[in-house]
Amino acid sequence: MRHPSTKTLLRALPLAAALCATSLVLVSPAAADPLDFSVTINFGIFAGSPGFGYMDRQFNPGSFPGSQFASISMDQLFGSSAVSQSGDVFESALFQSSSFDNGTPYNDLFDQFVFTPISPISSVTLMMDIDGPAVESPNPNSISGSTFAISFFDSNFNPIFTTNPDGFAAIINLNPDGTATVENFPGSDGGSVTITALNPPPTTTPEPNTILLLATGLSGIIGLARKRAHQ
Repeated sequence: MRHPSTKTLLRALPLAAALCATSLVLVSPAAADPLDFSVTINFGIFAGSPGFGYMDRQFNPGSFPGSQFASISMDQLFGSSAVSQSGDVFESALFQSSSFDNGTPYNDLFDQFVFTPISPISSVTLMMDIDGPAVESPNPNSISGSTFAISFFDSNFNPIFTTNPDGFAAIINLNPDGTATVENFPGSDGGSVTITALNPPPTTTPEPNTILLLATGLSGIIGLARKRAHQ
């Protein structure tokens, strides 16, 4: 089994630089209603063959405690099971859903998913929404927003479904003014992840945000999952 090198893990830590360098490709408007999104996952490298991988999701404040409270509700990937979770995260196996709050600096859910050749899956679309005061009544004096990031890894904990050097498949930046920007990265190895805003985009471009995703626990989560996988 090939494990990620220390250099590879450390490369995931300076996420602030990665976010600043990534272009913003989609903008959703401020609204009193929740911001709705669809998350489409193309499992090109897994369809038709047995195996398993990992899905990591984070929803973290950019400058705690300068971010307004927000909450994310998201469909759960069928057949997935939690390996570890941190912060304000809740997973419901009964309703096949998960929720994330940004009330603490680091909120993470690390899942394992399994594929079998009996029922190959080419793609799955999960629904999610973001609500709370940060969306419904944004404070103009808020100094920072929050960021939701989704990543995927193979059974050896190598990033998949993305060409992003830090392993992020897609990112949603929740801006201080209640809008959201979506960053989709090109897929790799026959797989991809695309987040699409269901709200119509505005006609004007908002000012750049300064959101920082606090992902310093990413390497620790991967290490914990690898340890448990060996037990």
